[in-house]
Amino acid sequence: MPYRAPELFDPRVGSVVDTKSDIWSLGCTLFACLVGKSPFEMRSDETGGSLSLCVQGGDWRFPDESPGGAKRRRDAPSSGSGPGSGNGNGNGAQDSSGHAAAAAAAISEPVRDIVRRCLKVEPAERPDILELIALVKDVIRGLPDHDATEPEP
Repeated sequence: MPYRAPELFDPRVGSVVDTKSDIWSLGCTLFACLVGKSPFEMRSDETGGSLSLCVQGGDWRFPDESPGGAKRRRDAPSSGSGPGSGNGNGNGAQDSSGHAAAAAAAISEPVRDIVRRCLKVEPAERPDILELIALVKDVIRGLPDHDATEPEP
């Protein structure tokens, strides 16, 4: 359920479900690989447990971001109940405010952008597979050249 696209929660008669729902699931999977938890599990824990409402409302963010999407300062104190703080009871699945936020802080902005684009609530706003491949290739091209950074033997 945490990887289910919003349009699959309330399908309308005559609506077409296409590959954009797969793009959504890929975005959820990428987020989980980067952060260690589904984007909507983290938010539903904080908001009282309604995963479907979080998904349908696009209510998610990286653990080091505040509600408006701005990154929180890494040295800012954490109350243990704010964004990215796990299940809200002080013993989240990942000592969350620390571990998840630290992991998220290492995620480059271009990779964050790919996740954000995949997790658009409206299917028409998500990239298609060819556009997604182009975005990933751009990120790869932006990586440092491994051969050029190796020391001489």
